[in-house]
Amino acid sequence: TDTAMTVARNTLALRRRSLNTQPQYASASRTQAHTTTVCMHAPRRVRRAAHELRDVRLVQSSTATTTSTTNITVTEPPESNTRDERSRTRLVAGVVGGGPGGLAVACALAKRGYDVRVYEALSQPPPPDSKEWGNPERSYQLGIGARGQNALTELGAWDAVLANCQPALGRLSFDDEGNSVATLRRDKLYTTQVLQRDRLQSALLSHVRDVHGSCVNVKFGVECTGVEARSDKRTAITLRDAEGIESTILCDLVIGADGAASAVRSYLAENGVKSRRYVDDNKLVYKTLALRNITGRFATTTKVTMPDGSTEPSDEKVRFDETNWGGRSKSGITFDALPTSDGHMICVVLFKPDDERLAKMEPTAEAARNFFKDLFPFLLPYMEDADLERFAQKSPKNLPSFSYTYPKLHHGNVALLGDAIHAVKPYFGQGVNSAFEDVVILSKALAMATARVNARTSTEAMDDVTVDTPDSVLEGLDEYSRERAKDAESLVKVSRSFDRPGKLGTFLFVFPLILDTICNKLFGPALCEKSSIAILSDMKYSYSEGAARKRRDRFVQGAIFAAILSFVLFVARGVFSFVRAAIGS
Repeated sequence: TDTAMTVARNTLALRRRSLNTQPQYASASRTQAHTTTVCMHAPRRVRRAAHELRDVRLVQSSTATTTSTTNITVTEPPESNTRDERSRTRLVAGVVGGGPGGLAVACALAKRGYDVRVYEALSQPPPPDSKEWGNPERSYQLGIGARGQNALTELGAWDAVLANCQPALGRLSFDDEGNSVATLRRDKLYTTQVLQRDRLQSALLSHVRDVHGSCVNVKFGVECTGVEARSDKRTAITLRDAEGIESTILCDLVIGADGAASAVRSYLAENGVKSRRYVDDNKLVYKTLALRNITGRFATTTKVTMPDGSTEPSDEKVRFDETNWGGRSKSGITFDALPTSDGHMICVVLFKPDDERLAKMEPTAEAARNFFKDLFPFLLPYMEDADLERFAQKSPKNLPSFSYTYPKLHHGNVALLGDAIHAVKPYFGQGVNSAFEDVVILSKALAMATARVNARTSTEAMDDVTVDTPDSVLEGLDEYSRERAKDAESLVKVSRSFDRPGKLGTFLFVFPLILDTICNKLFGPALCEKSSIAILSDMKYSYSEGAARKRRDRFVQGAIFAAILSFVLFVARGVFSFVRAAIGS
């Protein structure tokens, strides 16, 4: 076919043409050596030619026109760097937000040959092996599940993250006498890996700098104050550092990974990108504290959840620090605790903002100890006075509200991912996992778009048929938006359905779980899949596919219930007629 011939011609062109790369402009404030190097994942011939052209690039980059006003620096590309010429150079990607999602997308774009600039408003975290991570107050815990592990593996970053994780093999519960029961999960194909949120960020940062250091520049203490499209299909990001100095960088691709209160999304709101934020009608706040002295302790008894959902006793010895803990008081206060690789747990206590026992707690260790003695006495052996005092003195923190972005996730060459498109509460562990999956879907969309664009292009002027171009970026973002916008909406709506207030909300949470478990055992997954919570972590379904599947299951369950009810009524009517006839005779 014509497409196959075009791909063949481009492949031959790779072998017979020499490098014809134009220099990329450099930011006036960027002085590090990697501004003149080529990504180590680029083809070998590109790296070899780049060394030969280094001196030329330095001279040519100095021809960039730099204009400045008070506290503002704007760096323009060289006049000769036209759109056609840019298609043969490394494109510049600006990533706003240097958290886990932002650093993950930096990995993906570096592998695609971009010159990536990452800007994070907060300060840089300590190295992943720092002793500071022994402080449980450093940050909250995250669980990396199937979706996150799969995505990080595709990005080549999973080993760097896993080295700092602690496995959570199952759940540990306690009775009033302090006896512990570990329930291991054999019905999952993966083991959840747990680490602090900031430590995850630190591990990804180290990976980015070790593996993609020649392609990626990460700056902390820099916030985005504006985004503006330009007539040459580039987008200008306005930045402000900690000293209040503003600068502007011109990008061929902009990614907003800056959270639920995204500054980039505010720009997109003027261009047809909308967001829906739900009122939090089941508001909870939380406090954290450390649980210590758990090393070398084992669960009293062990149970195993089998693939068919049944539970069997086991002789397996399970360490405390290999499980996540949880409990709920009669008054509705709950706690969850996740292990760290430093040998302690981070305990999160969830409660309503107007709960007087916590809202009016005296700022002393004794007051906190009495609180736990009344509600969760089995935790006291693992608490220390210093941690209890900090718990009593700290102010409660808010959970995120549910929100999603629609009907698209981009405009032009600016796109969103992570909490900027789907903010959920952390109950079911999908926040960071879905963000990593966003990155993989975005990367694949760019790759497919580049393949299509190059297949339609019969010119031999392309130096590398795998390199993204301004046109392929636009097409790739269209595809990413079409695919992921439905998933973002479904993830938020399904998660919110589990978080309804009051007794009715509890019923609407528990009853579908019981119904799905029974129907799945009776009729199998062909007629009824497992619960919606389980589907959220099932790689077999996207979030929108999982939601559609459960809608189908509800229809099937309704039909089965209607058939059973009709049969019961038919039998009852027959019995009633028989009895009436017998009495009449």
